Amino acid sequence: GKNLTVHGRYDPQNRELLDVKFSGNTMIITGNLNGTEFYDISDSLTPIHLANLEIPFGNQNRALPNFIAAISDTILYLSSRQRGIAIFIISDPSNPQYIAMVTQPAGSNYSYDGLTVHDSTLYAAAHEHGVILFNISSPESPSYYGQITAENAWGTAFLYSLLIILDGYFGFTIINIAELSNPIIISEELTDGATKDL
Repeated sequence: GKNLTVHGRYDPQNRELLDVKFSGNTMIITGNLNGTEFYDISDSLTPIHLANLEIPFGNQNRALPNFIAAISDTILYLSSRQRGIAIFIISDPSNPQYIAMVTQPAGSNYSYDGLTVHDSTLYAAAHEHGVILFNISSPESPSYYGQITAENAWGTAFLYSLLIILDGYFGFTIINIAELSNPIIISEELTDGATKDL
């Protein structure tokens, strides 16, 4: 853009920032290192740090990497590639609570990147395994619903009942999911370069 004005700079505790989501007056910033940050942006020019959320893993000396976030009401989902999808309660953003990891389909070892919530379904982009669907009618305990094939799904986006799968170097695919049990491919488009976000 042109004629932009910088109003301030901030130094969050987390590093390698990867995603930003908003829930009311709360800004949520994910990071590959040192967890996820929460800010009160009631005054957008003066963000107030509320919390840093880290989940220890491995030998407990670092935080679980947080890549892409998705929000359903007061529930936050965070992708962590081959380590899965974490679930949090964020009704009090100054004290987010870790619940559990999403139960994976039997025998799977998917690597999750982009997450999107649409209606009562969590769409989890899992690269060569396509888009994995979880029913979140009980948002604290998602259950596996199904899978939509893709070449290398990095993320998803929606336009009404159209699902757009961002397929890396394979471009993007538009699918009609008016009947989720019977998705219909509308268009497959190649692009210059990789499509990973929209």
